[in-house]
Amino acid sequence: MMITQDSSLKKVKRVYPELTKAFKDIQIDQIVSSPYIRAVDTIKGIAETKSMNIRTYDDLRERKVSNVFIDDFQNLYEKPMA
Repeated sequence: MMITQDSSLKKVKRVYPELTKAFKDIQIDQIVSSPYIRAVDTIKGIAETKSMNIRTYDDLRERKVSNVFIDDFQNLYEKPMA
């Protein structure tokens, strides 16, 4: 199955209300996110419900590990970084 930006967006839209509801009664001091739109959109409902801003940090972006598709990403992930 190929994951596309469109399918990721559909997942976010399904999770969005569930996360907002789950965090309704939990006290949060700040909300942080990677700068990726999908990450910000995922937590936007929580921020809006709690009247809080989302702070984005570039250091939370995914790390690029290759210029080509990696068949066995789990194995690569489990190896210590040198």
